[in-house]
Order: sequence, then structure tokens, then C-alpha cells
Amino acid sequence: MTTTPHPYRIGIDLGGTKIEVLLLDPDGRPVLRERVPTPRGQSSTYTDILAETVRQIKHALAHIPDGESTIGIGIPGIIDTRSGRIINANATRLIDQAFQADIARQIGRPVAMENDADCFTLAETREGAGKGHAMV
Repeated sequence: MTTTPHPYRIGIDLGGTKIEVLLLDPDGRPVLRERVPTPRGQSSTYTDILAETVRQIKHALAHIPDGESTIGIGIPGIIDTRSGRIINANATRLIDQAFQADIARQIGRPVAMENDADCFTLAETREGAGKGHAMV
């Protein structure tokens, strides 16, 4: 893979009801945006959510000419920085799981992961209504 100054970017918004993937090209233009239901209900498991998230990432990777990208995931919970496990998530199947490490292991590349509200705030600060303001 060659290193580009602005690689493709894959963003995953994992919620209690949906998993949405967005692929941006190096210029920040949307290439792919898809939404699928988050596996849920009595019969759903952590493995189901993990598998669907990995499937969405691989689907986005298939749309990248050289395969080079960054991958970021916003989750409805908090990651314990010491253990890497998710705590306090409204998607309860994620609680006490090493979701970030499990995804990285399955796709063979690093993955960034943060709380979805923090991701939203950062996006608004950099590109949205908060851009140029001292406090957001």
C-alpha cells in the first residue's frame, strides 16, 4: 500500500438500532453510505454485532481502489482506557467486551473507537456549526 496524505476514511456509527457506514474519498466526498439494523433482541449476541460491524467495514474496504484507509467507530458507550473493554453502553451486548481489539483482529488493521457523542462534538468542532468557535 502507498501512503497518501489524505487516505480514504471509513466511519461507522454503531447504535442500538442501526449500524451505519460512511466511506469518504481523500477529498472528503462521500463514496458509500449504508445503514443496516443492529442485531438485537433476545436471540442476538455480541458475536452478531461484531460480525455485522466487521461485514460493514469489509464492504466499505471493497470500494477503495488501493485498500488504504483509516477506520473510526463511534459507539454508544465508554471504553475503559486501561482494559480496552466497553463500559456503560446502551447497546448492552457490548458491555465488558473488547470490541475495538476484536474488530482490529478480524480485519487485520488498526481501528479508532470513541464514544459517539464525543465523535459528534469533534465533527461539529472541525467541520460543522462549531467550526471557528473557541468553545463547542
